[in-house]
Amino acid sequence: MQTDFIIHCIPPRATGQSTTRVGRSQSGRSFVYKDKRGQKLRDELLILLMEHSPPEPFDGALAVRVKFVYPWRKSEPKYRRELGEVPMTSRPDLDNLLKVFLDQMQTARFFLRGDSQLAEITASKSWGDLPRIEVGLMTI
Repeated sequence: MQTDFIIHCIPPRATGQSTTRVGRSQSGRSFVYKDKRGQKLRDELLILLMEHSPPEPFDGALAVRVKFVYPWRKSEPKYRRELGEVPMTSRPDLDNLLKVFLDQMQTARFFLRGDSQLAEITASKSWGDLPRIEVGLMTI
């Protein structure tokens, strides 16, 4: 079984790592909390993914492919824009971005029953003309 889909949106800049904060109380004790951006990010990703959810979650081992394409920066030179897409080497970190995205795919068991199903992961991020998130899932 295989499914491929494209989510037409600007991929998120925040990740699960960037939304966890450490604070200090007046007495000097440290505590960890999640700021509101993290919950908003998770909610938005969940809504975008729900449109493409299969009738039943996938069973067995899965290969997943995710490609994040961000809109060009205003400062991007014209000669680079003419290349179509260029690998992105700035923040957000791909591994943190992928983690929050895959967690939302698992939430409410829309696509996966659990992280342990993932046997193969291919991910990339780039600058391009058409911002989007491309997703491919295949049983192996």
